[in-house]
Amino acid sequence: MNTVKSLLRAAELQRATRLRSWAAQRTEGRSSRRAFSHCPSSTTKPVETPEASTEEPSSANEHTIETSETSTPLSADSSPPPWRTKRPLPLSPLMDPAVIAAREKHRLPKGRPSAELTPFQRQLRDNPYAQALASPMRACAISRVRLPGAFLLNYEMLQHPSTGAPWFLPASLAANAPSSKQQPSPQTHAPTPSLDTPTPHHTYSLARHSLLTHMTHPKNLRYSVKGLLTPRLVEKTRIREDSIVLREDMPGFVLGLMRTRVVHELGRLVRYGKGYVAACEEGKGLEGVGRKKDVGCVLWMGEGEGLNDEGTDKGEETFEEPAPYATVCLQRGPQRVVTVYNLPRLLGERHIATLREKLGRNGDKMVYVLKNRRMTTEVQMWLWKLQGYLVEDGRGWPAEGEDEPGESV
Repeated sequence: MNTVKSLLRAAELQRATRLRSWAAQRTEGRSSRRAFSHCPSSTTKPVETPEASTEEPSSANEHTIETSETSTPLSADSSPPPWRTKRPLPLSPLMDPAVIAAREKHRLPKGRPSAELTPFQRQLRDNPYAQALASPMRACAISRVRLPGAFLLNYEMLQHPSTGAPWFLPASLAANAPSSKQQPSPQTHAPTPSLDTPTPHHTYSLARHSLLTHMTHPKNLRYSVKGLLTPRLVEKTRIREDSIVLREDMPGFVLGLMRTRVVHELGRLVRYGKGYVAACEEGKGLEGVGRKKDVGCVLWMGEGEGLNDEGTDKGEETFEEPAPYATVCLQRGPQRVVTVYNLPRLLGERHIATLREKLGRNGDKMVYVLKNRRMTTEVQMWLWKLQGYLVEDGRGWPAEGEDEPGESV
């Protein structure tokens, strides 16, 4: 028992001795670091005194340091040594211009298109069918069919100038709507509302004569108005459904506006000259189209003043009327297929007479070609839209009863 107690007492004494030794070494280390902190820069070399060279320091951690040759005492204002100088922190990636440029390189906004177009881009620009397919997609409010906007009719809600009632009218055709003086026929049941204050919201329907006929049927008027009156339009205008007017003669009204628009665009091209509208040789029919260059489409005008009642020239041959969506193959240059438009069927007698007057001395020809130019792209789109409005898929030309107000087809 005594042996165990003596061993424990010896272990405690040894532990206490080690603790005192560790504390003394720590105190000496702190004093030595304090002495080094007052040293001058690294270019100044310490000078040993004679006492330091003959006598050894009492401890390995104790140093006697003096300044350069003048042996001036250290001051608190001395610059710290290089190993005590704090290095600058690296630049944060959130603020580094190089990192930001590398990260944003693929997020920059797309630059403006170059003024110089490639040959393929010029072909797309002058192609009416490509332009129509590139128009924004919209949904028909009645049939829910989604098509490019070029194949639809867009409606705006307009206020009637006299009654103040809201009306739905096609906005894309309103710019060329005939005035009230040009609509004297009693078949037009109501005057055209003012186009001065259109609403910014549009609604769409298919550009089909059959669909508008179905919409304006007396049994379907309320359903059609409800379909065109979208929730967003109701929220903006706060208009009741039963107060909105939809023309009962909307199919013929839209047909008249589209015909007027086509005749206006063709007359504008004739005024510009430069061969946008060129007449083909008499007596050649559609065969004369192959002699023309840069043909965009063919305009078949029917009988002119130089032709007799049977549609023949000098009794040589008879020309067949083009069917809906007829085409002709061009042999000159790159082989292409272009559309043939039957203008007497599309425009009607009154508009054909107006167009012949605008053509001037060449107004008695049977076949004309519309050149494939940037200026003719819009009128080609309108011709295609007018043909799609009148002709149903897989059917022939519509009956002559489907006419615009005051005129038969």
